[in-house]
Formats: sequence, structure tokens, C-alpha cells
Amino acid sequence: MTERARTEEQVFRTVRQWWRAWIERDRRAIDRLAHPAYDETDETGHFRSLCRDDVLAAVEERGRRAAIERWHISQPSVHRVGRLVMCNYAFDIEVRHGDHLVGLKGRASDILIEQGSELLYLSHSGSLSPSSDRAPADVDAEVR
Repeated sequence: MTERARTEEQVFRTVRQWWRAWIERDRRAIDRLAHPAYDETDETGHFRSLCRDDVLAAVEERGRRAAIERWHISQPSVHRVGRLVMCNYAFDIEVRHGDHLVGLKGRASDILIEQGSELLYLSHSGSLSPSSDRAPADVDAEVR
């Protein structure tokens, strides 16, 4: 296996761990994976800079409001510049909010930084594709 292939495999494994941690509201995993300077832009364009404690609080809050019932990420494209790594990929999820089940598809870009043998999350940004279901306004707001 080439060095590039090993890097891509490690990065996409970390991306899957990040998604799993958010979905399962695994505070320990998020604490381990989030860089102290983490920020995000969600699929609605909402930007926020979050310290690690804010990320952990956001995990709990989102989990109470809406639950991702199914998720799939694919088509990774990985680029490295020094210690920074960017991973672009497609996502396809179903989110339950009350009685509503909403299908959302789009693209995401994650920026990670290498610290020793670990990759830590610096940033996540996502955008919905036009083919996504239109969620009721309250669901759309709660998913962010």
C-alpha cells in the first residue's frame, strides 16, 4: 500500500469515527477527536466557532432534538498540505425529528490536523444537494 493510500484510509477512518461519535453522542470520542480550535459551518450555512466544551454540549443538544437514523458517507477525496489534511466526501442521511423522517444528501469538507500519530478535527463544513427532501422549517432548524 502506498503512503498516499495509507493516509486516505486513515483520514476516512477518522471521518467515520467523527460521524459515529456525533450520532451516538459519544462525548469521550468527540473529546478525543476535536481540536481545541474546532469550528463548523452546517448544511444551512450557519457558522460557529466552538471550543471543545461547546462541541460536547452541541452533541447533547442535537441528539435531544433530532436523531440520524441512517447515514452513509462515500466518495472521499483527500488532500494533504504539511500537517493539515482536507477530506471532501458525499453524505446521505435520514434524520428523524418527531414524526418527520427527512432524507438529506450533500457534500462535506473536513479539515484535520496531524498531531503525532493522531488526526484532530479543526473544521467541518457541509452543503445540501438540491435533491434533498425539503424538511419542514422546524426540522431544518433543529438539525443544525
